[in-house]
Amino acid sequence: FKLSDYYHKSHLYKYSIIERGIEYLEQNEEQTLSISEIADMCNVSEVYFRKLFKKYSGMLPSQYRTEAKIYKAKDYLAKEELSVADISDRLGFTEVSYFIKVFKNSVGMTPTKYRT
Repeated sequence: FKLSDYYHKSHLYKYSIIERGIEYLEQNEEQTLSISEIADMCNVSEVYFRKLFKKYSGMLPSQYRTEAKIYKAKDYLAKEELSVADISDRLGFTEVSYFIKVFKNSVGMTPTKYRT
């Protein structure tokens, strides 16, 4: 679930100012930094980072972050014997119930149902 592979050749130069933030969002599954901290890492304001990221990807950084986590959760559920709580923890969700809610809203079923 990477944006840079698709956009890299034609768009990344235009958005090189936020390249470190894009790479962080793609490569860190726990994603413990806030969007504000990621913007600071790129030396831009949070508002400007969000605006550029939206133009670059078609979604807000928080939407991308959630979709990336769901993508990784589906991979864990399909390939590993981790519990839902362990997956939730690995992906940086503070509450298992919130992870289940987000997963269900995105996928249309609970993580347990998806696994079966």
